[in-house]
Amino acid sequence: MLHRSLLPFLLLSVLLPLAAQAVTVDSQGQALIGMGGKDQAREQAIREASQQALLQAGSSFSSSQEMENGVMQRDTTRMSSEGRITDIKVLKEKTDNGVLIVWIRAEIEPEQSCAQPGITRNYRKNILIAAFPMLRPDDATLGGIGNIVNDLSIDLAHRLGGSPGLALLPMGKMQVLGAQQAPTTGDLPNISLALPQLRHLSNVQYVVSGRIRDLSMAPIDNATSGSWLSPSNFKDYVPGLVTEHRQFAMDIYVHDADDGQLIFQDSIQTSGAWIPDRFKQIGFGTETFWKSLYGQAVNRSLDGLAHKLTGLLQCQPFSARIIRAEGQRLLVNAGHQAGLRVGDTLQVYRQRYDYGPQGEVYPQLDDTQTSARVSSVQGDSAWLELPFDASQINIQQDDRVMAW
Repeated sequence: MLHRSLLPFLLLSVLLPLAAQAVTVDSQGQALIGMGGKDQAREQAIREASQQALLQAGSSFSSSQEMENGVMQRDTTRMSSEGRITDIKVLKEKTDNGVLIVWIRAEIEPEQSCAQPGITRNYRKNILIAAFPMLRPDDATLGGIGNIVNDLSIDLAHRLGGSPGLALLPMGKMQVLGAQQAPTTGDLPNISLALPQLRHLSNVQYVVSGRIRDLSMAPIDNATSGSWLSPSNFKDYVPGLVTEHRQFAMDIYVHDADDGQLIFQDSIQTSGAWIPDRFKQIGFGTETFWKSLYGQAVNRSLDGLAHKLTGLLQCQPFSARIIRAEGQRLLVNAGHQAGLRVGDTLQVYRQRYDYGPQGEVYPQLDDTQTSARVSSVQGDSAWLELPFDASQINIQQDDRVMAW
């Protein structure tokens, strides 16, 4: 049975490199049958199975070596899994205690993630991972998993930690979205209020943040009838039995830390059976949490998200802020720690702002069609040389140099 109607949802641009030939992968996914009925649960289960298929397809390794004067300077081997699903066949499905489980066979073709692979990965980009506020904090009461707001940043940093070219800065106590944005559902994420604080950090280039939308509970017995219960109703159920499913839904955003522009957004959603003793305070990220069926479902979803973020961030341009312009020389806030070396060349961009009719600010970068050469490097700063005086192209503080 071919579900081609689902392909628009599943042709994910998951940024992970594959082998040169298409592969066929069998995988499994599951979803709670809730208020949307079997059709919605089937779509969610197929989406989860598709994510797993993309991860399984990434069993190839890519290796790159960097030589300088005949001496190896860097040898990087990493697992990759970038591709797109071209066809899905549902092999079978079954319902178990209000949970729909599907098995699929997916055809996956390789897809190149970067237009110029390898160039931008020569430099390390500082990625700040901020807090993840909850839309409904009461959802986290059962199990005591409210620490997810701060600790999810550490978890994501760990999952992304082995990726070359990324320096992860987990700062789970930093609310870049602003408290007033947490309870809303329709607004676009805006980190403009956090930009002054970000400028004082160590050349943060990109900010990962998000919102926890749903950690609610639903009894498995009532799942097919669409009867969802709030935490205040759990006293009516007998402890010690696995009678409840828990939801997990979150939005994820990536912003440019210099101008606050949103460059990526996505959502993930899954569910799983909660622990038998619903009142036990286990916390997010503990061994008990990850061993539960719910924790395993969350772990799979976060793995898929981490792979997607890895490819996205590795393919973003490297940039550094100009902090001083003196004649033909530019001082930038990135140096040896970011991978800059004497002789490297970067493009010079001029920062400007356009304004909409309601006062909206639209940051723009203008390419000056000029390259600057690195002449000296320190730990976290470097001097670059222009072919002429910076004033000729009106280069000032807060303009940028970039490598694509």
